[in-house]
Amino acid sequence: MQEQPPHGFGPRSNLLTLGAIGAYLLYALGVQGMQGASRGIEVFHLAAAGTVLAVRFQLVALLAGLAGLRVARRDRSWEVFKPGNVKLRLAQGAAQALQTVFIVLAAAELAGKFQAAVSLALVGLWTNAIGTALHRRDKHAAVSGRAWVYPVMYVAVAVFIATQSGASQGNLWLGLAFMAASGLCTSAMHSFTEEAADESKITSTLWQNGPAAVLSIALWFLPAPMIGQASLPSEHLVLTVVLLLTVALCSMGQQLALQLAAWLGKQVGMGTNRLVPLRGAQVYFGALIDWLAFSNPPHGAAQWAAMAMVLLPMALGWIWTRPKPQQG
Repeated sequence: MQEQPPHGFGPRSNLLTLGAIGAYLLYALGVQGMQGASRGIEVFHLAAAGTVLAVRFQLVALLAGLAGLRVARRDRSWEVFKPGNVKLRLAQGAAQALQTVFIVLAAAELAGKFQAAVSLALVGLWTNAIGTALHRRDKHAAVSGRAWVYPVMYVAVAVFIATQSGASQGNLWLGLAFMAASGLCTSAMHSFTEEAADESKITSTLWQNGPAAVLSIALWFLPAPMIGQASLPSEHLVLTVVLLLTVALCSMGQQLALQLAAWLGKQVGMGTNRLVPLRGAQVYFGALIDWLAFSNPPHGAAQWAAMAMVLLPMALGWIWTRPKPQQG
C-alpha cells in the first residue's frame, strides 16, 4: 500500500498516532504471551505442538464465528462473513497459520528474551525487503537506507542477550531457522493486514483463522512431522488447559490489536512499517514472562544493560522509518 503523508499534526492526529502505537504494543504483548505459554507447554511436557496449534486455531475461529453470527442476526445479513478480497484474506490466513506454526516450534528451542530479540531483527529486515519489493511496483513508500540500520542493531542486541542470558534451551540453529521463517510470515501478514485495514475485524479474524482451523482438525486423528498429534491432556489438566487457553486468547488479542493499529495508522497516513521498530518492547515482555513463569529474572548489570540497549534501535527505528517527503 502506498503510504500517504500525515493529515496534519493536530490533537486528533496525535491521539490517533498514540492509539496506533498503543495497539501495536498490545500486539507485541500478545505475541510474547503466546510464545511464553507455548514454551511453558513444551518445557513442562504438557502437550504436543499439534495440540497447541489445533486448540489455538479452532478456538479463535470459533470465537470469531460466534461473534459473526451475533452480528449477522442483529443486521439480518451475512455480509460479515464475506471478505472484500478473498485472495487477500486467504493469503493473510496462510501467513498467520505458518507464522504460528513456526513460532510454536521455535519456542521449544530458544530462550524467551533471545527469541524476542531475534524476532525484532528478522521482522525488521523482512519488512524492509517486502517494502522495497512493493515500492518497485509502486505499491509502497520508498524504504530509506537508514531503515535497514535498526534491524542490524537488533541483531547486535540479540547477540549480546545470548552471551549474557543464554540463547537456547534446545537446538539453537533449528530455532533460528524457525524464527527466520516466522519473520517472513509476520512481515507478509503486516502487509496484508494493512491492505485490508478498513474491513470488519470479525471478518478479518474469521478468515485469518478459519482455513487453518478446518485443516487442523486432521491433527486430532493423524500426527504431523515435527508437530505431533493433538490429544486431550491426561495429566496436569488444569495447568495444561490454562496454558492452551492463554495461547489462543493471546493469539486472538494480537490479531485484533494489529488490525486496530493498522486502521488507526491509516487514518494518519502511517504504515505498519513505522510501528515495527516498536516490537523492541517484546524483549521486556519476554523478560517479564521469563521472570514470573520460569523463575529466570535478569541477573547482574550486563543483563540489564542488554535490555536497556533495546531502547536505542526502538527510538532510531521509529525516526528512520519516517517516510521521505514527496517532491513537487
